[in-house]
Amino acid sequence: MDCSCDVGFDDYGDYPEFYNESTPIARKEHKCFECGRMITKGEKYHCASGKWNIKIETYKTCGDCLSIREQFFGNGWNFGNVIWDLEEHISETDAGLSQECIAKLTPVARNRVCDMIQKYWERREEGD
Repeated sequence: MDCSCDVGFDDYGDYPEFYNESTPIARKEHKCFECGRMITKGEKYHCASGKWNIKIETYKTCGDCLSIREQFFGNGWNFGNVIWDLEEHISETDAGLSQECIAKLTPVARNRVCDMIQKYWERREEGD
């Protein structure tokens, strides 16, 4: 199977006027912008901030969702849609993600992606 690690998504040309990113260690709890789980105190996370159009935004992403974004979405400005876009890609490609790509994820992210694939196959079998 060809590696499909680069999931295409439409960023609508919405590039930031300025942009900064860092990977700090949480001094307090934060909510992951992707999966919604709490990033706990002492946990490393990804923080991206910038100005899109007229609005300054900050996106905090847990390490597991960051693993998915980096593996499947490259350097795109895909904030808040990583899980949805990956589920969409799994459906459109008949679960065409290579094992090599999945193996590069964090253990939690790997389990999440495998669960997405399993749910896809279950829905597909129900539809047959």
